[in-house]
Amino acid sequence: MPRKLCPLPLSGFIFGGKYAREMRWRPLLEWFLGVFVVFTALWVVDDYLATLLSGILGGVLLLVLLLALVVELIERSKVPRLFFGVLLVCFAGILASALFYWILMGGQLEWLQQ
Repeated sequence: MPRKLCPLPLSGFIFGGKYAREMRWRPLLEWFLGVFVVFTALWVVDDYLATLLSGILGGVLLLVLLLALVVELIERSKVPRLFFGVLLVCFAGILASALFYWILMGGQLEWLQQ
């Protein structure tokens, strides 16, 4: 009897195992990169507007995330874990773009100099 080269069927290779676990987190990486690129472009174009939007949106995202986590601890809901991941990753993308711009410019913001 000849040996099979692949012990799993092709559907198991695509939809199961470690590849499925890796693909589950791919949308989070896409969200992070999207937010990072948009906010980095905003920081380059207008750092005052980027400061305002980063503070407001970052604060709202963090507040919604913390509130949702507290509610989730009190009573379990059917909200998918991806929701919490997207909120956290969007907040991290905003924070990372702000830190990237701040390091790139040596800690000097143009609107603070005027």
